[in-house]
Amino acid sequence: NYSILFRPIGGNSIIDIRSDTIYPAASVNKLPVLFGLYVLVNSQIVDLNTRITVQDSDIQDYGTGILRYQGAGNAYQLKTLAEIMIQKSDNTAGYILYNHIIGVDRMEELLQQWNLTQTNLILNETSNSDLYILMEKIYTGTITNPAQSKEMLSFLKNTDFEDRLPGLLPENVHVYHKIGNGEI
Repeated sequence: NYSILFRPIGGNSIIDIRSDTIYPAASVNKLPVLFGLYVLVNSQIVDLNTRITVQDSDIQDYGTGILRYQGAGNAYQLKTLAEIMIQKSDNTAGYILYNHIIGVDRMEELLQQWNLTQTNLILNETSNSDLYILMEKIYTGTITNPAQSKEMLSFLKNTDFEDRLPGLLPENVHVYHKIGNGEI
């Protein structure tokens, strides 16, 4: 099962194969969390330099990431948690940012504002159509200011998972991406 949505930003061409099909999001659900965090930063509700201490109840002992191996009691800046969440696909970092910083209700409001009608973080599902909307907003800088957009894009480049989408492309091609593994 797959879906594809290819639409160059600012272009008219489109390849759309079942882009509205809803799939398990797996770690792709970290994209709205990243963008939600930066919306709060841009609105001066949250400061990326704020440090938060990982609690035992925050540890997500499955999947990928590094924080679960470092255990509770360590403090990290929110910016570091955001970077680790994306580049290492860290589930503990994602859990902390989603549950303690953004909040479930606020995240749901943001999803509605962004018109992501097929994304549900609680059910952990999304579609390529929704992901396109989100990626276009970050790439064009319409979620936050240009400096914050550039910072988020830097997290989405040169991740620990460069063997997939960018794997066979020339090195001078920039691919901003987030992978997710999961069973259907």
